[in-house]
Amino acid sequence: MQSVPTTLPDTLSPANWPEIPPVASLISECLGAGTGCQWCVPFLKHLHAQHKRGEEPDLKVSPERYQNARLKFHATEERDPSVVDDA
Repeated sequence: MQSVPTTLPDTLSPANWPEIPPVASLISECLGAGTGCQWCVPFLKHLHAQHKRGEEPDLKVSPERYQNARLKFHATEERDPSVVDDA
C-alpha cells in the first residue's frame, strides 16, 4: 500500500499561495493525487472554505482513513459520505 503524507503538501499551505484562490478548483495539487477522478473536490472545497475564514486548512480525518476511502472510491466509484462529513 502506498504511504500517505501526514501533512499537507507545501503547495497547499496558504503561506505558499501567491493569492487567495477565489474558487476551490484553483487549488491544483489535489493532496498529491491529481488524477482527475473528482475524489478530491469536496475536500478541496472544505480546505478552501477554511482558508477563506482565516483558519489553517486542515482535514480532520487521518491520512490512513483518507487513503483507504480514496482507494475504495476508485474501486467502486462510490464516495463514503462520512469521510467528507468528518473532514
